[in-house]
Amino acid sequence: MIKIPTTSKKTMKQKPKYKITIDIDDLVVGQAKKAGKKGITLKILNLLEEYIPKKMKIISVCSDFLRKKYPNSIKIPNMIETKKFRLNLKESEKKIVRKKYNIDKNTIAFMSSITFYHGHFEILDYIKQSHGKFVFIGGGEGEEKLKKEIKTKNLHDKIVITGKIPQKEVIKILNSVKMGILPLWNEPIHLARHPLKLLEYLASGICIVVQNRINY
Repeated sequence: MIKIPTTSKKTMKQKPKYKITIDIDDLVVGQAKKAGKKGITLKILNLLEEYIPKKMKIISVCSDFLRKKYPNSIKIPNMIETKKFRLNLKESEKKIVRKKYNIDKNTIAFMSSITFYHGHFEILDYIKQSHGKFVFIGGGEGEEKLKKEIKTKNLHDKIVITGKIPQKEVIKILNSVKMGILPLWNEPIHLARHPLKLLEYLASGICIVVQNRINY
């Protein structure tokens, strides 16, 4: 939440007035449900998600879904600095990166914090049916549970988890593979998002596999 003071013309002693603005780029209640939160926690989050925006002077959002949900909002799509994502690595440099992370040029990248709502758990059964290898770039609250699921499904030879690594390393991996995936579903928690990873994949010059129903 940002508070922007306005200049008072009457006197410096007078208390400044504020125009309150807020940026909303996701649905907190949806995330909490996916993370297993229940009861009073969800009720409080739902109250905040519905009540606070109504009191805001201006709301900035990143998707058409949120623009419709909050009529007094302004849509500002996510942006990135494209230059930092195109490294133009030599093939010898790419081989060093692949060796470091135990991947090859055909490994499919999934770059995301490992949460309970970004799709890691949902795509495991699809990976089991595939013949490819995957690298999950990132770490997070769901990392340990995901590792257990991967072990249970006997997918440890198909999936590499990097854990939380510096952005420079993330970019090196993206520049060393050919394809990235972006799991999205036709439900509010995904419709509300404009994932930065979509832009970062594009800036890295790799092919993206994503459903075409999403409208940003």
